Amino acid sequence: MRRTRIIGIGVIVLVLLAWLILETKRIHDRALCNGQLKAIETALRVYFEEYDRLPEYDQWYDQLIKVTDNVPEAFLCPAGNHSDKKGHYVLNQNFPIRWDGPIDMVLVFEGDEGWNQFGDETKWKSRHRNGANVLFSDGEVYFVKTEDAKKLRWK
Repeated sequence: MRRTRIIGIGVIVLVLLAWLILETKRIHDRALCNGQLKAIETALRVYFEEYDRLPEYDQWYDQLIKVTDNVPEAFLCPAGNHSDKKGHYVLNQNFPIRWDGPIDMVLVFEGDEGWNQFGDETKWKSRHRNGANVLFSDGEVYFVKTEDAKKLRWK
């Protein structure tokens, strides 16, 4: 009886430990993704300073790589599938190319896998437990729940 109790407690402790490890990884991935978007924002600003406009929507990864030290891995969310080496971030197709949109407008967000992805909220993809990180035009990155994505300023 006593031995069964000890085994039961041991199993519970192991399950809780496994859950804690998984949750820590999720939090870590979300924080790294936030940092990736901050780096993309910096690269976009460098590009804008040099060309007085944002990159072409259908070439934005390629153009950012040319003018910055970014590598293709900079466009991969840590929580995403890395086997195909495609990017996980989408440039909002409605964002003005002159970077003169409202400060609360979505600039880049997590979306479908692909290279040089651009689009609108229909390309949204939740990789971080019911939500995604979003880069706004003021340079801030916030976690947004999937059910709140439609409420964001996309145009």
